[in-house]
Amino acid sequence: MMKQSQFLEIVQRFLVPMFPGSRIEGFQPRQQTRVVAKGQNDRSLWIKLRKEGETSLSISRTQEFTEADLLVVGHFLEVIREIEPQSEKSFFGDLLYSSIRRVVSRSVAEDDELVLRLLDQAQSWAEQTYEGKPIAAAIGINPHEEQSSDLHIEDILQEDYGPVLTNGNDTLLEISVSGHVVGHRVVVANGDLPMSPERWAPLAKWACDGRVVVALNRTGESLVFANGSLEFAKRRGAWRRFAHNSVIARLNRFGKLDQALRKSIYETSLDISFARTGGCIGVAKDINDIWDLGEKKVIAEEDWLDTAKSTKSRYFAAILKKEKFQNLPRQLRAEIAAVDGALILDQDGEIWAVGAIMQIESGTTGGGGRLAAAKALAAYGGAVKISADGGIRGFHAGGDGKISEIFTVG
Repeated sequence: MMKQSQFLEIVQRFLVPMFPGSRIEGFQPRQQTRVVAKGQNDRSLWIKLRKEGETSLSISRTQEFTEADLLVVGHFLEVIREIEPQSEKSFFGDLLYSSIRRVVSRSVAEDDELVLRLLDQAQSWAEQTYEGKPIAAAIGINPHEEQSSDLHIEDILQEDYGPVLTNGNDTLLEISVSGHVVGHRVVVANGDLPMSPERWAPLAKWACDGRVVVALNRTGESLVFANGSLEFAKRRGAWRRFAHNSVIARLNRFGKLDQALRKSIYETSLDISFARTGGCIGVAKDINDIWDLGEKKVIAEEDWLDTAKSTKSRYFAAILKKEKFQNLPRQLRAEIAAVDGALILDQDGEIWAVGAIMQIESGTTGGGGRLAAAKALAAYGGAVKISADGGIRGFHAGGDGKISEIFTVG
């Protein structure tokens, strides 16, 4: 039987990173018939290893846990129960580390062994180069295709040229659930783009109706697409789950933003996150509050687009042509949001500044300059800070004026 302290350590090490913004609240006596259940609100969970357990562990989060999240947590507990008999063995740590990938594979496929094999291959390729360059690749499993050849994916993976048969963005090697090669696919993402970084939108678009894609990008991150979206990514040494809609919903804390604007802010944050450029997006509830920033000299006058007092402000005013943020091409949105400094919008999506340099002492917030800027902007409505390492954090000011973190992604 696993000790409570060991279970707590496992949850802290592996489950909490999978759901960014989560934290452990502690054990409490609790009667519940399921191993995972929501708490008093959608931002907390109660979990236990077995149904008959008399105590449950409480986990809270800055954003809501979705029903799909609960299924992932259920798979996590299932995997831990399977390896629990070995919990006192010296090799348990290694077994635990290698078993967590099963949580990902089971969350996207009923028959998960093939997904598991592809995850292992992606990890192997992440540790290699091809002619001195990082490897990018994508393999898609199509449950609707029957075996059409005697060529198995294992035959391909053993070849030296295996890593370069696809580009990892819009081409993939398609295989059946038996692992046999179906063909090479060039995939496109027409119409409404799926919930995914724009660069990998074609793979996400293909990964629907039971299809699953495992991809590797050139920064060594393993990406898993299913249900028409990015579902998981292994980043900074840990698996991260993406629950896109819950974050988009949390953006309503920034003010009266319509769905299109909230979605565009999130998509842009996701694009910047995986481009690893870093960025900061502020949203003010009131136009007068935006000008107040200038009066307080938090933002220099020459950074405002309307003033046309710098080459930068004149340039962006010329190319943006007063177009609202949500109406811009997605690539342009990501490019202006990645400009050093802060992108400042109002709650209608009008763009007031691009690359605005915030006059703030970074040390006052316990973080870097980008975090300081995000928290300063959050006082006027809300702000998103995207780190160069890929983490996304959202902040807003409550009724008491206190700045709080309302979501974390990636």
